[in-house]
Amino acid sequence: MRKFICLVALWIFVCSTFATDELLMTIGDKKILQSEFEYFYKKNNKETLLNTKIDEYLQQFQNFKLKVCEAESLNLDTASSFTEELNNYRSQIVSPYLTDKNREESLMQEVYSHLLEDVDASHILVRVPYNALPEDTLQLYLKALDICKRLEKENFEDVAKEVSDDYSAKQNGGRLGFFTGMMTIFPFENAAYRLKVGEISKPVRSSIGYHIIKLHDKREAIGEVRVAHILKMVSQHMTKKQQDSIQDLTQEIFKRLENNEDFASLAKEFSDDRQTSSNGGELMWFGLGKMTKEFEKAAFELKEIGEISKPIKTVYGWHIIQLKEKREVLSFEKKKNEIVRLIQHDGRKEAIRQSFIRKLKAEYNFSVDSTVLNKIFGSFDNANDKSAFIAEIESKTNNAPLATFANQTIRMNEFVDFLTKEFSKAKSTDINVVFDYFSGEKVIDFENSQLENKYPEFKNLMQEYHDGLLFFEVSKLKIWDEAARDTTKLKSYFEQNKDTFKTEGPYYKGFIIECKNKKIAKQVKKIIANAHTDSIDNYIKTRINIDSTLNVRVQKGFWKKGDNLVVDKKIFKSKNSYKTDPKLPIIETVGTKLQTPENYNDVLGKVISFYQNHLEKEWVSNLREKYPIWVNEDLLNEYRK
Repeated sequence: MRKFICLVALWIFVCSTFATDELLMTIGDKKILQSEFEYFYKKNNKETLLNTKIDEYLQQFQNFKLKVCEAESLNLDTASSFTEELNNYRSQIVSPYLTDKNREESLMQEVYSHLLEDVDASHILVRVPYNALPEDTLQLYLKALDICKRLEKENFEDVAKEVSDDYSAKQNGGRLGFFTGMMTIFPFENAAYRLKVGEISKPVRSSIGYHIIKLHDKREAIGEVRVAHILKMVSQHMTKKQQDSIQDLTQEIFKRLENNEDFASLAKEFSDDRQTSSNGGELMWFGLGKMTKEFEKAAFELKEIGEISKPIKTVYGWHIIQLKEKREVLSFEKKKNEIVRLIQHDGRKEAIRQSFIRKLKAEYNFSVDSTVLNKIFGSFDNANDKSAFIAEIESKTNNAPLATFANQTIRMNEFVDFLTKEFSKAKSTDINVVFDYFSGEKVIDFENSQLENKYPEFKNLMQEYHDGLLFFEVSKLKIWDEAARDTTKLKSYFEQNKDTFKTEGPYYKGFIIECKNKKIAKQVKKIIANAHTDSIDNYIKTRINIDSTLNVRVQKGFWKKGDNLVVDKKIFKSKNSYKTDPKLPIIETVGTKLQTPENYNDVLGKVISFYQNHLEKEWVSNLREKYPIWVNEDLLNEYRK
């Protein structure tokens, strides 16, 4: 039942509504508008693929809402577990409403266009410390501009080796080689892809500093390959003689492959890559930047399916590679989920956030009191430490209004509180950046609080999940737990309705015993014959399965023909066979054949189900008396047409 409710709640179906949203019914003091009823009705018919008649569904809907009313009267909606689960659900579905979908789609298309091309570039890095002051950042920017002037006359590689803060530049002269979309940080990637071959960029700011980029080449993306490999590992701790021996062995394996021996068999026999050797050395699909450069180059140079490379050396050792498949970049639709996931972990996520904030600020007429804000910025520039700065702006501004939007006012104490507790969230020491982050969060929080008012489908989803949780909790309390817990009433219900449960047999009631040997089987049979049913498990644990050693496994049950292969074979003399556990090969049965159930425990599941239905009918009848229902028949008739 809970699974059904959650599936209902998670399914988004935007129903149509009439121009006016009239009152359709009242249940107790709860008002049900026609839009809510229509949403549930259309969703229910869509989900079940049934054309439920309106009056039939009306009864189901009223019963559902009656239980929700009862749950609220019992204050189940105030329980911490309920509010926590409801809030968790809201947080899961809220993200599509708190983003700039157009900007997101634009960036996704941009990423995909980059994936269709590989670019070869070099760069010079002027590193900017995370906590750099604005004046220090400016000096580093001027340094980057000076480097750009040098590059008008000097060789890029030579300058990179001399001044770049990328330590690898000392060896490679800043040359990165070919890369494709989503392999570098967002600003760097965008700048590189916008350059023409041979062009050098102006300083490009990223999270680590300023980059000066030179584009060497562009080409159509080489796509992805799937290969198998045989690896003979080489360690730095090996002697030269050992390393030479491994190289010789790799050459011998290669010669055997040249003589048409099976690659997969040799991989299983010789490869030191334990994760792939068992499946013939096969690796998953990969593209640029996923393997070492030597391995990547050799793999992509293979042209024909089945072609095998000569042995190549990497930091891991010697490899022999066989090409299994090649493919071009997948379509946008097939790459979309991967792009969405990757965007959440690079600068594009912040770009989307900023675009969304700008739209919200325009929509809500966001306005800042520049006089108050200037006092803050002036105090920040002159403050020796954060606590002194906060004390100063509190005294200067006296909790003045700092900004307004919609019907909201942001006051100084809120900004001070943010600076005190969550300053680091802005990821900057620039007070302008900090304020932009703070005000953006305020606007997003307000938008979040308005989603039910702005988006009917969101309101319906939240109402549905809210009611579904309450329905589950109150049904569990009043019906499901009650039926399973009250054994006296279950027994009484069985006795009063015996004919309902007298289904035709035969049945087998008893035990199936799987034992290590015949001696143990004899001991267990004796225990079953003499011990109380509730004590059998304990006897077996303390006398047979001592110290958790599994010498016997016992199943107790009530089976009809077809329910269990062992029972079918041993009791009902079926021709079907069954498999035994090699550790417990001796199988015995202890019990009796019956034509009808002896007591309610024999058909406990069925008794509980019937008893739950009985309780349900009584409960709903009582709820209809407790919460009077009024229906706008004239309006309902519009649905009956």
